[in-house]
Amino acid sequence: MSIVQRLLLPLLLGPAAALAQQAVTYTEIAPILQARCVLCHSGASAPLGLRLDSLEGLRAGSQRGPVALAGKPQDSELLLRLSGARQPRMPMTGPPWLSAAEMSLFERWIADGLPAGAEPAAAAPAPPAQTVDGPVTWTQVAPILARRCSKCHATQGLMGPPPEGLRLTSHAEALASGERARVIPGAPEASELLRRIRGQARPRMPYDGPPWLDEAEIALIAAWIEQGARDAESR
Repeated sequence: MSIVQRLLLPLLLGPAAALAQQAVTYTEIAPILQARCVLCHSGASAPLGLRLDSLEGLRAGSQRGPVALAGKPQDSELLLRLSGARQPRMPMTGPPWLSAAEMSLFERWIADGLPAGAEPAAAAPAPPAQTVDGPVTWTQVAPILARRCSKCHATQGLMGPPPEGLRLTSHAEALASGERARVIPGAPEASELLRRIRGQARPRMPYDGPPWLDEAEIALIAAWIEQGARDAESR
């Protein structure tokens, strides 16, 4: 290819090709992390110490090591968990999981070497808690369990296998009976999950409390069970 051809090539390919060459930066993935991950992965109680509320936290990784290996998306724990190639799949509140477009952004960002980009805008303060309008569903309950319970009650959590075999990473797992039922739809007072959370049965949960769940969170879980422990589709 001649020098003239090399100089003209970007013009011939047009702006779309030029955009394709631009590296994905942390600025583009930060909003996804904020919306789907920092519910659990922030603060001192972040599972395995993995904080995803800043670039520094993401690059630092967890107690088990880095979760994003620059230039190696196929070996990065972050991408393996988001894709479901390694369990438990993330985010804990899924499904829905990240979209194909969001997954592509993470893959390209890691492949591009974890560039920082411009400083992302500060996250807006969380809105005040509001009363649930209509039946309580798994959609309202799942974030509480994901933040306070699923770090242990997962296929391979902080304590290894889930304590007493109880997994709380999906609606089906929370309602599974196995050796005994922990959630009895329509009967909150007989449901061991609620009794443990209230401290009516021992050990009280979550295991890393206090602080325990607040009154509003407990009331929401009680209402969910009383109304039939509905799934995300209100079935």
